[in-house]
Amino acid sequence: MKVLATTNCTWGLTKVMVSNLIARYGNGGAFPPPAFVAGLSTRDLERLKFGYRAPYLAAFARRVASGALDLSRWEDASRPDEDVEREIREEKGFGPYAADTLGRLLGRHGRLGLDAWSRKKVSALRFRGRRVSDARVARLYAAFGSHAGLAFWLDVTRDWHSGAERLWP
Repeated sequence: MKVLATTNCTWGLTKVMVSNLIARYGNGGAFPPPAFVAGLSTRDLERLKFGYRAPYLAAFARRVASGALDLSRWEDASRPDEDVEREIREEKGFGPYAADTLGRLLGRHGRLGLDAWSRKKVSALRFRGRRVSDARVARLYAAFGSHAGLAFWLDVTRDWHSGAERLWP
């Protein structure tokens, strides 16, 4: 559910959406579980600034809460990455970025999960600020094979560990 809040928007808006949901419905600062979110209306989610994502989030939460979507299938390491990616992308609202990002969170590190922020970051780190194609970025990390996405993510987030950037509210 949180990955949907990162699609097609700024990190600032993502923080607003997630913070609003937690402030209104969270328990002790925790993200509400799918069963709770499944009970929210699309309008409730829109009021929290989820915008066009609201119906996708509501539908996804309902599928998870009802058992129609078994997320443990995505966590099954014996399943091919391509099958899991296809299943993720079949969920409304989950495009290539969301599928790649979820894959990385699930230990499937072969894909990069490029978005506007990471494209800009890798451009500054590896291409002297020049704009480059996603294919060029993929070739740069291809040497890491099935861990290309992990290498990419560690590369673009390395400055987070300096403590200089405030990451969350």
